Amino acid sequence: MFKLILASSLLFASFLTYSNSEIVQGAFEIRQNAKVYLQKENDDDYPLALYFLKDNKLTKIDTYETEGGKPSVEAVFFMTIHNKTNVIVLISWAQLHRAENINGKSFKVYGYIYENNNLTVNNEINSDPNLSGAEGDFGGERLFFKYQNAEKIKNYILGKY
Repeated sequence: MFKLILASSLLFASFLTYSNSEIVQGAFEIRQNAKVYLQKENDDDYPLALYFLKDNKLTKIDTYETEGGKPSVEAVFFMTIHNKTNVIVLISWAQLHRAENINGKSFKVYGYIYENNNLTVNNEINSDPNLSGAEGDFGGERLFFKYQNAEKIKNYILGKY
């Protein structure tokens, strides 16, 4: 009887954990039985995460931290880089610091490679300095970020990689 109560409690706790989270974008199917989605997390420091679901196995691939503001999903799309399917995610953060005369958004493009039924971080994309930046007024300087949509990101990546 104890095992039944314990199992029921764990199942209920697991349900509560997932039911408190909210899917923000997705699920997007990469291949049959392989999907990705972005979900809100109950973590003030890392309130957004990318999940990969393959054959009913769920894996957290990445988290996006609070940087001034909470992370927001601007775009999610797939593209082929070096003959491999990649998931590309554009995240933004609102930036407002009146004392420092900052009012704008910061952006970062993240890439993930789908290969051998796994999703892994694309370090080339994630470390490309051109794929992160800011737009708006930052300390008296007006900044512009070129890659704020899927089309511009795709064109840049295809031209460089």
